[in-house]
Amino acid sequence: MSLHHVRAATILAVFFSFSGSALAQSGERPHAIEKGSWALLFQVEDVFRLDYLDGMLALKYHLAEQHAVRLGVGANARTANDGQQVYGGVSGQVQYFLYPRPRREVKFYIGAGPRIGYGTQRVEAEGSSRMRDDSWTFGLARGLGAEWFPTRHISIFGEFGNHAGMSIREHESNSPAATSHDYFYETSARLGIAAYL
Repeated sequence: MSLHHVRAATILAVFFSFSGSALAQSGERPHAIEKGSWALLFQVEDVFRLDYLDGMLALKYHLAEQHAVRLGVGANARTANDGQQVYGGVSGQVQYFLYPRPRREVKFYIGAGPRIGYGTQRVEAEGSSRMRDDSWTFGLARGLGAEWFPTRHISIFGEFGNHAGMSIREHESNSPAATSHDYFYETSARLGIAAYL
């Protein structure tokens, strides 16, 4: 696990610790988790890195208090070496989520669903040296998280997830492009905010 994943996981640990203490509070805070509710979500990974953007915008619909589906579109971008290295990608996923006890102060959830993504990397060096690496990924995304409502229609959530599947890569470096197939496993820790409509 990379350093930025460790830092993001630390933030999640603090969030879950806060969530655990909130469970001890008496009474149920008002919340908008109910059958037919919609929510617009925004979540980011690794808020500490200023040279790296990785976020997701999603729409969630509650089929019932305990069951929800989420459609998300993600994007990431990074540059290095004064723009000579450019990394970027987009992804889309559909996930089903189960809220075992939605009436608790902190609402824990777990979910899974298919994910597809496209990523690209361009490296320009001095002279004629250049490299291009494009990839398509197909797999299963899973998530485990906790959601807390400071107000009825706004929630804050932390989520730990992983994505496993197959990657089809096309690599070119001053030579004809070569295609390869790889299997991969990635983890992420994200923080987010949701607005319930």
